[in-house]
Amino acid sequence: MAKDTIIIGGSITGLMCGIMLKHHGYNVTIIEQEASTFRPGYNAGMSLRGEAGAFLEAHDRVGRDMVIEGTSGENRPAPQRGITLRNTSWGLLVRVLRANFDGVMSKAVPVAPATRKGSGKTMFKNGVRGVNLQEAGQKVTVERTLLSDVNRDYLGYFCWRGTVPEELVDEKWNKVYLGKTMFEFLDQSYLIIYTIPTDEGDFSPRKRLHNWVWYPKMTESPEMNDLFTDVNGLENCGTVPRNLVRPEA
Repeated sequence: MAKDTIIIGGSITGLMCGIMLKHHGYNVTIIEQEASTFRPGYNAGMSLRGEAGAFLEAHDRVGRDMVIEGTSGENRPAPQRGITLRNTSWGLLVRVLRANFDGVMSKAVPVAPATRKGSGKTMFKNGVRGVNLQEAGQKVTVERTLLSDVNRDYLGYFCWRGTVPEELVDEKWNKVYLGKTMFEFLDQSYLIIYTIPTDEGDFSPRKRLHNWVWYPKMTESPEMNDLFTDVNGLENCGTVPRNLVRPEA
């Protein structure tokens, strides 16, 4: 009996599910509304721990370096001090996952892994907008239809985030940041800084990026709606692309 699966949404979650099913012999088609081969990652940082790390150990067949390890410092809560965090960029992870899923090559993964015996066939369809969905957004059409009783609760914090290339930072501070995950707890907000490779997988000194994320507290309010309204007057759900953030926001 044929084992065919369609996944709506080709971001990290969709790709991980697709890779796992492929390795279990399923034929998988991913439908993604983004027209470009890779969603823009904007060099956003992320940490690969727990289930994500276990998934890559089991299913990643690219095998390239992907993380910069950073030890959490003394300003982390006592039970979490000294924990080693494995940090990478969102875009690099997506490129590794695409190579694993359907063999798409990139500067980060110039040679795709060979398909092993027993794996299913895969297809990734870009620019499919007949079904307008956000795979990991706050208002997911399929989730709301199938799991109508499940609510996503806003926890009261949003974030500003960005990256700074090492080459633009004084060497004294590069040495402070590299190899650490820095936390700073402020009045009703906190800041995280750690170093990541580029979306293309560049780990070179001076080319690496210091990723920073600032989490201020804000209640759901007209002010919050205004903050998520971009230069075109569109209120965004979850994320405002960096080139659309209003200067006065």
